[in-house]
Amino acid sequence: YNFFKEFSVRLSDEEEDLLGEIVKSSISSGPSSSFLAKKMPNNICEAFILNKTVISLCLYGNRLNKNSVECLAKVLRVNKSLTKLNLRMCLKKGIHVAKIAEALKSNNTLEALDLGSNFVDQKGIKVIAEMLATNKTLIELNLRDSHMLSLIHISE
Repeated sequence: YNFFKEFSVRLSDEEEDLLGEIVKSSISSGPSSSFLAKKMPNNICEAFILNKTVISLCLYGNRLNKNSVECLAKVLRVNKSLTKLNLRMCLKKGIHVAKIAEALKSNNTLEALDLGSNFVDQKGIKVIAEMLATNKTLIELNLRDSHMLSLIHISE
């Protein structure tokens, strides 16, 4: 079962690190950073922020690091065209899920989100619940096979 088929991206470790550096440099020094000029002609994060055509993004299986998650959260806060996002097996830590859900509180275009097979901690669940209370456009959320062991309370 392939959640999204329209646009799929497989990042190498080097590309993932570069994506993280892009968001850090664009936040600290703007899109004309010399780092970007040397490493990559286009600022991927800024491109997705300004994008008006890509409606579906599949990052399935790309284990995103902190910088990449921050970039994606920044994109989700302002992008006006993305309606489907597949992050299955992408988020290494519970805080990553929380950052994505936090960004979606202000997103009004995403309709489908696949967070399956990720680690979701208590903070992630709390932020997802808050996001669902305010986000009026998300109609499909997949958390299948997510690791939520921290939610189980074992009493002695």
